[in-house]
Amino acid sequence: MNNYKNVLKHLNKETKVELETQKVELGAIDDLDAEWKAASRKYGEVSSLVRKANQTLSEMLKEFQAIEKKGKKISAQLRELGVEDKDFTEVMRKVARDKGAILDTKKRNIGSF
Repeated sequence: MNNYKNVLKHLNKETKVELETQKVELGAIDDLDAEWKAASRKYGEVSSLVRKANQTLSEMLKEFQAIEKKGKKISAQLRELGVEDKDFTEVMRKVARDKGAILDTKKRNIGSF
């Protein structure tokens, strides 16, 4: 009878260990799910910001194109008068540079959204 009780004790201990292991594994799955939800929320926030940034860049691009159009008219007037204006040339260089930067940013960084 004593051996029988010892065997039962050992069997009960092994069963408890298995249940504890299963609880730990289920907890790990819950942790993983919580981490996924947090990362997914962050992605949603970033995705929204990127869409807004893309929209803002598109609006800025239109503004720069309008500035270039005005600059071309002024350039034609300056040529007609035979005047060369260094300040005008510098402004148009900056406009072209910044427009290029906007296009590059849209293409390289957020073009896939």
